[in-house]
Amino acid sequence: MSLITVVSVVKDDAPGLRLTLDSFGPKPTPDSRILVLDGSADRDVIPKLLALYPFLETEYHWSPPTGVYGAMNDALNLVQSQYVYFLNAGDTLASDRVPSKLQNSLAKSSPIWAIGRVLFFSENGERLTEPPWSYERERKRLFARGVFPAHQGVVAQTEALRQQGGFDLKFRITADYVSILKLARESAPLELDFPLASFHQGGLSTSEWRLSLREFHRARMTVFRPSGLAAMREVIDTVRLHIRTYAFHSLRRLRTRPSSPAAEYKPRLEQ
Repeated sequence: MSLITVVSVVKDDAPGLRLTLDSFGPKPTPDSRILVLDGSADRDVIPKLLALYPFLETEYHWSPPTGVYGAMNDALNLVQSQYVYFLNAGDTLASDRVPSKLQNSLAKSSPIWAIGRVLFFSENGERLTEPPWSYERERKRLFARGVFPAHQGVVAQTEALRQQGGFDLKFRITADYVSILKLARESAPLELDFPLASFHQGGLSTSEWRLSLREFHRARMTVFRPSGLAAMREVIDTVRLHIRTYAFHSLRRLRTRPSSPAAEYKPRLEQ
């Protein structure tokens, strides 16, 4: 059994998957196994793309589209390694040295799960500065203050995720978050001292942030079942996070609002 499998789910996004595969570099770490779960309408596109990467050890499967978390569950059922790391199409490794560093770290301590930093970029490619944060401090607050490991920064034992039942499809946007909370409920992670991945904003959790925040709250209440003071603190932190997020999006809309009616109609005239 290999130590770790990198899973990349893709649907009609060959350019995104190409970015992901390119991030492994021209000389990938031995035993860098990549499982590609494809739900694309054209079943020939992704296999042809994978043929351009003979130096990567790839395993290809096609599955009828069931949404991203359904695809991740399908892939989880196929993984045959001790650990699994989800790096979906469009996400990239922080560097091509990540696989070797990750294998060394996991082999030394055999944790149930591990977390590493994720480098965040805005939709226009600007690097976003993430302030330092403490896993233990945020865990005590049930991650209700909006700081938590991203799934691109989480590696877990395959069996641990299977014992959870995989990703909970009752959560439309935050099933990966629910899975991370369940891991946090069971044990503390190995904290890696190197970044794992790069992530560009713009997915559902960004565009539908109101639903995301509601699902985050429901996930915390479902997984941790806080009561008394802990429950009150979770609600207060959740309200504060809603206010901060609303203010952020409101300010961003103001900054991007056209300065005059003429400016508003200009894009339409150019079409």
